[in-house]
Amino acid sequence: MHRFYFLIIILQVICLVHAYKNKARYYWYWGLIFFPIIGCIAYTFIYLANMRNVDKVAEGVKQVVNPSYKVNKLEKEMTYSGTVNNKLALALEYSNNGDTSRAIGLYEECLDQTFDDDSDIIRKLIRNYYLQKDYNKVIEYASKIKDDKLFAKSEEKTAYAWALFFKNDRLMAEEIFKEMDIRFINYSQRLEYAKFLNELERKEEAINLLEELLDEIESMDHQERRFKKQDYKRINQYFKELARKL
Repeated sequence: MHRFYFLIIILQVICLVHAYKNKARYYWYWGLIFFPIIGCIAYTFIYLANMRNVDKVAEGVKQVVNPSYKVNKLEKEMTYSGTVNNKLALALEYSNNGDTSRAIGLYEECLDQTFDDDSDIIRKLIRNYYLQKDYNKVIEYASKIKDDKLFAKSEEKTAYAWALFFKNDRLMAEEIFKEMDIRFINYSQRLEYAKFLNELERKEEAINLLEELLDEIESMDHQERRFKKQDYKRINQYFKELARKL
């Protein structure tokens, strides 16, 4: 009997992890928690019939139980085969876990193995060096890809602008922010521009920019506004924060 309950608990955890990762409807959580046997049978029948999905969920459960599971797995894969793809996968996991030093080491190795101007790897280096507050390295790498089309609209370009600011090159920093200030796109970058203006004690300009961003999103149709929901929330929160200080 105890084994039966143990198996139900395991299945319940697998179903809940799968539901969370796949953003299942809220009623599945109620069913799985309060009616575990019926809920698990129904959920398994509908969502987990495909064995590939079961494998994915099992991997997810292992990671929940052991947070370092994925890192350990990727480290073993890289030891067995030190390909660029394996190094990139492990570097990304290091970065996601806040281990920026090891992530940078692997990204640097990948850059040596590919091309010196691999913009994708360089953008990842910029992100991790910025997290380490190594602004000289951010500027060094950003200058290598400043004309790259993907870099032009990336959040790493925001890191480049802030790095210039922290190295007291405020004029160049503002130029970079202005390049990203394009109507109806780049909301994360333009929010950072508003924060930059506030840092320069140009609060009214910052508030005007935030109002512009809010007006743009509010003018969109329902579908577009739904996709910009998180942007709107963050912009509105910062707008209210500045407005209170006027």
